[in-house]
Amino acid sequence: AATGNFALGWTELSRGAGMSRRQLPRGNRDAPGQAPLAAFHPLLHCGNEIAASLAEPGFFGAVVSTVPPLDKQLSRAPGLTTKKLYFLDELGRESVANESYARECILAGAQAVGEALADGQRTLVHCSFGQNRSSSICIAYAIIHQGWSFEEATEYVCEQNRAHRQYYAQQPCSNPTFHRILKQLSDENEDSRTPHANWGPEPTKKSANLLTAWLGLASLGGASLLLRRQPSSPPASAAAAAPSAESITAAELANSPPLSSLSSMSSLSLASLVAEPAAELIAA
Repeated sequence: AATGNFALGWTELSRGAGMSRRQLPRGNRDAPGQAPLAAFHPLLHCGNEIAASLAEPGFFGAVVSTVPPLDKQLSRAPGLTTKKLYFLDELGRESVANESYARECILAGAQAVGEALADGQRTLVHCSFGQNRSSSICIAYAIIHQGWSFEEATEYVCEQNRAHRQYYAQQPCSNPTFHRILKQLSDENEDSRTPHANWGPEPTKKSANLLTAWLGLASLGGASLLLRRQPSSPPASAAAAAPSAESITAAELANSPPLSSLSSMSSLSLASLVAEPAAELIAA
């Protein structure tokens, strides 16, 4: 199980709301499927593969995709994407080559987010569940462009995910490989770090009243309720969560921007793209 401030998952939320695992949607099917990250930037959102299609037409001016987005009929809708950066989420089991490729995609995604936001475009970053790849790009953006540390940025993304969404096997920011990439990035930027942009009040740690926190923040919105908090100590690395549903084909990965070592992906890695999530095999 995940540890530290990032450990709260579907179990506590579903118990507080009187819901069972079977009543919760999968993370790639909940609506609206995204959470605003207003403390990073008022126009930044992080979500799942259907979040772009669930929004009003034209709501998102830029969509950064790490998997193919889906329309409301759950068909692939590549036209929704403005920046394609497909890479794998192997939940901490990434090879050296795939970790290197993931780092390049995360950095390219952070740059794309920065450019879109500077252009005044409301921006969605999405993956399959909206937990690891998309969160990592948003955290990298906050570290590089807004002066956040890895720890505070990751905690904020987790808080926003849980405040605005509820789904089966909810464990945002749970890939330890991506944690390592982001921590290294944070350390590299530590000497040049300045107080991060004051887009609004910063979040407080999650209240002990989980149901009130979830219902209250989900209904009233996050940015106006966020309170100034003290920096938290670095958490222990999170363990692997329930796998995300993946549907990227090898051909689509080959057509993704040739950042570097895509050709070195193992057959096991590609096979994992079409595997059903382990969470679906767990009995209630």
